[in-house]
Amino acid sequence: MGIDIQNCRLLNHCHQYGSFKETLTIGRQGLYINEEQLKYLLEDENFSSFDSHCEKLFINYYGSTKVDSIDYSNYEQCNIIHDMNLPIDQGCQKYDTIFDGGTLEHIFNVNQALKNISLLCKPGGQIIHSLPANNQCGHGFWQFSPELFLSLYSKENGYSNTEVYIASVNDFDNITQIDENSFSDTGRQMINIPGPSYVWVRTVLEKNNFTHSNIQQFDYKNNYWK
Repeated sequence: MGIDIQNCRLLNHCHQYGSFKETLTIGRQGLYINEEQLKYLLEDENFSSFDSHCEKLFINYYGSTKVDSIDYSNYEQCNIIHDMNLPIDQGCQKYDTIFDGGTLEHIFNVNQALKNISLLCKPGGQIIHSLPANNQCGHGFWQFSPELFLSLYSKENGYSNTEVYIASVNDFDNITQIDENSFSDTGRQMINIPGPSYVWVRTVLEKNNFTHSNIQQFDYKNNYWK
């Protein structure tokens, strides 16, 4: 789990629309990008906060005043220990940005982990995922379809401004935005990118009383069950 060139591009995009003031990373995020690449992507030749992990990047470039990380153990020196397979305390601290840069695929109880992530987010805060979408079998337990997040992070469930993309890991400009309209004619949207790909997600949590109870595939809802 960590920030490579593509995930840095995703963070740059999200930084335009949401506050990173208090940020929580799901798993402590390493930096898998060299200093010259980072300066180029940040368009800042004077950027000099390169480190092995992401905290300085968030503080010195994205405007964070606090960067915490949550993980199952402290083997990467996270500062919050919690098994995301299990429910988190309803009274937990909440953050402006939650960044999951490749952790959800390593957690068996995905449903609970997604609920925990929303519980950790402030109303009006943003949730960001960068997860395996295809050709990464064996990397973790799961690879994810964009449709999961379009259905999960809906207005009916208490979210807004949801954006979902499929991005090639290696072909940096091969990025396709997916929205619900992509499924209207064909029923299912098949995206085939050579090599490994990410699903990128950004959504805004509108309120505390979100729900994850209304999640169905669009082709069944739109083409069959009617």
